[in-house]
Amino acid sequence: MPLRAKGRKPRRQPLDTKKVEAAVNLANAGTSPSETAIPLGLGRSTVYRECTG
Repeated sequence: MPLRAKGRKPRRQPLDTKKVEAAVNLANAGTSPSETAIPLGLGRSTVYRECTG
């Protein structure tokens, strides 16, 4: 049964906090966001957003 039929709206899964913490640590260590995102399976824009906010 689809989610809308159950009265719920479909949405994205939340980010894995371990991956986000690892990305922030790598970025703070001097790694570029592009190089940080690839091995962790995150998007580059996600790394930028999490490192600045």
